[in-house]
Amino acid sequence: MKSVRVLLVHDQSLVRQGLSLLLESSGEIAVAAAAGDGREAVRLVRKHKPDIIVIGVAMPELQGLLVARQLRDAFPHLNIVMLLMLSVPDHLCQLLAGQALGCIARPGSATDLIEAVQAAFEGRPHPSIIPCPAASQHGFSPHASNRANPLHVLSGREREVLRLVVSGRASKEIAGRLRIATSTVDTYRGRIMNKFGLDSLAALIKFALEHGVAPCQ
Repeated sequence: MKSVRVLLVHDQSLVRQGLSLLLESSGEIAVAAAAGDGREAVRLVRKHKPDIIVIGVAMPELQGLLVARQLRDAFPHLNIVMLLMLSVPDHLCQLLAGQALGCIARPGSATDLIEAVQAAFEGRPHPSIIPCPAASQHGFSPHASNRANPLHVLSGREREVLRLVVSGRASKEIAGRLRIATSTVDTYRGRIMNKFGLDSLAALIKFALEHGVAPCQ
């Protein structure tokens, strides 16, 4: 039986090593490479051509979510599994799955993780996996237009900036896309954070996801 070739992505070396040993203990999964960030992951995908990518998403930092966006943009047809490293509420798991970045896996044991990766590779369901639906064609999900949602206080430009931030775009890239100055992007982002009392990029992304913001395609 052919081994499933995996690329592991996590920002902590110790976690990468542990996951690698765990997955390879199955005898049916081979870790082709491991990356600590999105840029390295893109390079390693091109070099090793893995069958599947497993990304550790540590909450509340959400850096793994940004890496998943980078990889989905670069390799839209590659199978991605986002592994939730900490306990996350069900509603947030559903929101993450709704971003169409890949499957969400919440394994309860080492065996669950191995079986979930194999199931994702084979395209079959598994109890630990929340499947990813088709990407939304709109910037905000239907409930986000409700006036009860706090995002209604944002201007149209602020919403554009927020969507691009959630998509993992840097200020310079957002500025080029919207044809505005990088400093203006930073001003918009700071204004959005001030409106909702947020003090970090991770908090902003988490807040946006919880209130229905969908990333740009």
